[in-house]
Amino acid sequence: MPQSLSVKNVNTFVKGLNTEAGELTFPDDFSVDELNCDLRRNGERRRREGIKLELEPTPSSFSFNNQALFGFGTWHNVAGNSDTEYLVIQINSKLYFYDKKASPLSSHEVSGQSIDLTSFEQTGSTGSANSRCEYTSLNGLLIVANPGAKTIFIREDQDTGVISATAINFRVRDFKWISPRGQLTNAIDEEAVTAERIYDTQNAGWVGPKGSAALETFLAANTTSEFIFVGEGDNQTQEEVITTGTRNYPPLTLPWFSGKTAAGAFSVTEWEKVQAGTTLIGNGHYILDFFKKDRSQASGVLGITPETEANRFSTVSSLGGRVFYSGLESDQNSGVILFSPVVEGFSGLNNTDTTAFGECHQVNDPSSEDLTDLLDTDGGVIRILEAEGIKKLHAFNNSIFVFARNGVWQIKGIDDVFKATGFAVNKVSSIGISDKESFVSVEGVPYWWSDFGIHRLGFDNASFQSSEENLTIGTIQEFFDNIEGEARVKAKGSYDEVNKKIYWVYPNNGETTNHKNNNVLILDLVLTAFYPWKIEDLDTNSPHLLGLTYYTGFSARETPTDILDESDVIVTDEFDVPIFFDTKEGFETGDSIMVALCYNSITETMTMGAFNSTDFLDWGGANYSSYAVGGYDFMGDLMGRKNSPYIDVVLKRTETGFSLNGDGSYSLVRPSSLKVTALWDFKTTGTSTQQAYRFKRVPIVNENDLTEFDPGDTVLNTRLKIRGRGRSVALKFESETGKDFILLGYGKLNARNNRP
Repeated sequence: MPQSLSVKNVNTFVKGLNTEAGELTFPDDFSVDELNCDLRRNGERRRREGIKLELEPTPSSFSFNNQALFGFGTWHNVAGNSDTEYLVIQINSKLYFYDKKASPLSSHEVSGQSIDLTSFEQTGSTGSANSRCEYTSLNGLLIVANPGAKTIFIREDQDTGVISATAINFRVRDFKWISPRGQLTNAIDEEAVTAERIYDTQNAGWVGPKGSAALETFLAANTTSEFIFVGEGDNQTQEEVITTGTRNYPPLTLPWFSGKTAAGAFSVTEWEKVQAGTTLIGNGHYILDFFKKDRSQASGVLGITPETEANRFSTVSSLGGRVFYSGLESDQNSGVILFSPVVEGFSGLNNTDTTAFGECHQVNDPSSEDLTDLLDTDGGVIRILEAEGIKKLHAFNNSIFVFARNGVWQIKGIDDVFKATGFAVNKVSSIGISDKESFVSVEGVPYWWSDFGIHRLGFDNASFQSSEENLTIGTIQEFFDNIEGEARVKAKGSYDEVNKKIYWVYPNNGETTNHKNNNVLILDLVLTAFYPWKIEDLDTNSPHLLGLTYYTGFSARETPTDILDESDVIVTDEFDVPIFFDTKEGFETGDSIMVALCYNSITETMTMGAFNSTDFLDWGGANYSSYAVGGYDFMGDLMGRKNSPYIDVVLKRTETGFSLNGDGSYSLVRPSSLKVTALWDFKTTGTSTQQAYRFKRVPIVNENDLTEFDPGDTVLNTRLKIRGRGRSVALKFESETGKDFILLGYGKLNARNNRP
C-alpha cells in the first residue's frame, strides 16, 4: 500500500527549553532538551561562544581565597559625571572600584582607592565580612548598606579623585509610649511615678519653658499647706510650712496648652474644663538615635534602659530624592522601613545635603503648641508587621516594592508622588524572594527567584496595580526544581539592557568551592525563551566564573589636558598656572556586553573575560557540548508507524577566512559542524549520527590577505537520509569539538502508511 507523504518545515526553533509539556502535547518550536545554544530573534539557533579571559588580562590588586565573601554592584553617575560608572567589588570587608571603560576591562581598576568597612562596624554586629553589600546611587554619591556595619555614603572628590566614606547617623522621632497604658490615662502620684512615666509626660509636650512651667503649675495645684507652731500659749511662733496632699502628674489625655487662659498662662481650672476622654494625645517631642534609643540622655530623666539594635540595614533604594532603608534581622524592627526626607542640593563641589540621609523624621514637633504639621518632604518610618525578613527594596515609578521571605508589598505614593503625608501599603504577592542576589530590574520591572520558581511583577497600565506571575510554570519548572536549594539561593542575576536578556549564574549542585558558578540560565525577554548554558573546567588550575555584570560601553571621565604652544611648552596664565581643557578619556561608544568576572585560581586574583571565544572551548581548552532536541512529531496520528525518508537542514556559513599554521599550511577560521540524530519513540539514543554541515566550495587562499574569503554561498542546505521508524520522532542537533554552527531551520519529509 502506498505511503502518504507530508512535509513539515521548522524555521523558528527559538522558543527555548520546555520541560512541562507532555509527549503528546508538545508545542512547536520549543526544545525537549538543550544546552549551550544561543537563540537569536531572526530565527537562528547558534552555538554559544566559549568563555575566555581577556587577552593579557590584568590581575586585581587584591587577592582572595575561595572562602572569602565576594559581591559586586554598580555606582552610577560617579561624582556627578553621567558618563562615568564604577563597578564596585566587595571582598570580605573591603570595597574596590573599576571604571567601566573600554577594553581591556581588567586594566581599569581605580588605583589606590578602596573602602574598609571594618572601621564602620559596631559592637555586637555580625561583621561586614559576613554579608554582601547593597548599593544605590544618588546625585553622584554611592550609598552602601551592609548588616554588619553602619550604612555609609561614598564620595569621589572631583579634583583629587580620592574616594572617601562617611557613616550615616539615623534619627527618628520617638512615638513609642514606654509606660503601661493605664498609667497614661490617669493622674499619677509624684511619689509613685516612674522614670518612664516622667519621660512619657515630657515626650507628650509637657517640657520646655512653657510645658515645664505648666507641669509645675499642675503639680502645685494639687497640694495644701500647713503651719507648724513652736511654744505654748502666747509664746507660740510659726516655725515652718509643710505641704500636705498629693502632687499628681497629669493624665496624658490633654495637651498642656488646652488649659491656657486668655492671657496665655496655664490654668488648671481651665484645663479641667475640657472633656478629655481616654484618647492619648500626640507624642514625639524627642528625636532619638534609631539604633540606640537612649531616652535618659535625650531627656535628662535617669534610669531608663536604652533600646539598642545590633544589626544594620541590608537593603537600600532611592526614589524621588529620598533614600529608603530596611532589612533588619530583629525581633523589634524586622518589618521596619526608614525613609529620608527629600534630600536638598546646594552649590559647591559636594552638591548634596548628606546630613539629611539619616534624618528619618518629621521636622515639626508633633507635640508642639504651634507647628505640628507633617510636611510632604519629611522623612519617616513605615512598619509592615506581616513582612518576615525583608531582603530587597526596589524603586519603580511612584512606588517602593518590598521583597521579603514571605511576600511582596507595594508602598505607593498618592497622585503618582511619594509623600510623607500620603502613601498606601498593600500586599502584592505571598510569594517571597529566596535571596536578593537573584533579583533583576528590567527597566524597573522586578524579576526574582523564590523557592517555587522564577517570578516577575506585571502592572496594569491604567492603575499601576501590580500582580505576581510565575514564569517557570508551564515552561521550565522541572528544570528549576532540579536546582538544589543550596545552589538556588546563590543565583546572581544581571540584565543586558541592549539585547533584553536576563542572565542568572549559579553553582553546580553540591559545589564545594565558594563563589564558583558553572551554570548560566538565560531568559530572552523578546523571545520569552529560557535556555541554559554550562561552563566546563580545565583539568587543572581552571579559572571560574564569579558573576556577570553589564557594561554599557559608554563610560568615560573628564581628564585635564595641558595646552601646548608651538614649541611644545605648556601655556600658563599670568600667575604661571598651567592652562588646560577637559577631554573625555577613553570615550568610545561601544557595544554593550556582559562582562565575566573571573577568578584566577593560581594567583587568587580577579580578572575579566567574556563569552567571545571563537575556538569554542571554555578557558581555551575545555570542550563543551552544544545541543538541542526538537519536539516530538507524530506525523499526523498516534497509531501508525512512520518513517522520515529525508530531512533538509539549512545552516549559515560561518567561515570568515584562513589562519596560517606553524607548518606552513592553512586552516579555516571559525569552521562549522552540526551532527544530527533521529530519536524514535521517545528514546534518548537514536540512529546513526550524520554530519549536516557540508561546506565544499572553499575559496583559494590569498596569501597576502587571509581575510579575503568569498565562496559565493552564505547559506548551506544539506539533505540527509534518516534511518529508523516508529510512531514519533524527534531530532537532536549537536556540536563538534572546537567548531561553530548556526542552524537556520530544517524541513522533514514524513511518510506514513494509510492504515495503522
